[in-house]
Amino acid sequence: MIAVIPAAVHIFFIPGGLAVGFKFYGLVMCICGTFNSAMWVYAAARPGVMRAEVGSAERWSRALSTVFMPILFFVSLFLDKSQMAWVMIPAGLWVFIMRRVVMPRLAAKAAKPVENAA
Repeated sequence: MIAVIPAAVHIFFIPGGLAVGFKFYGLVMCICGTFNSAMWVYAAARPGVMRAEVGSAERWSRALSTVFMPILFFVSLFLDKSQMAWVMIPAGLWVFIMRRVVMPRLAAKAAKPVENAA
């Protein structure tokens, strides 16, 4: 997976370079990310896979946060080189905010015990 990065970057930056290398890199990353997400969802759904100390909310928070990267690379398959920066930078920023700000807050909120009003 990492070995594909230099070829994709080289093709992306040479004048008149083919977009095939970058599309191939996006496809490889999308497939690897999908498998990674599938493993996390499996681990979150099966209580015996992770340690008992890891709560259900944290399991699903981690599993759901892995879904964003394959989606981001899937979108890159349909972009031209000229569109790449204008779409991928905001999308990458959105993924960063979702994974580092929103998902931890939702996990913390879900882990809080609900107080009875009785």
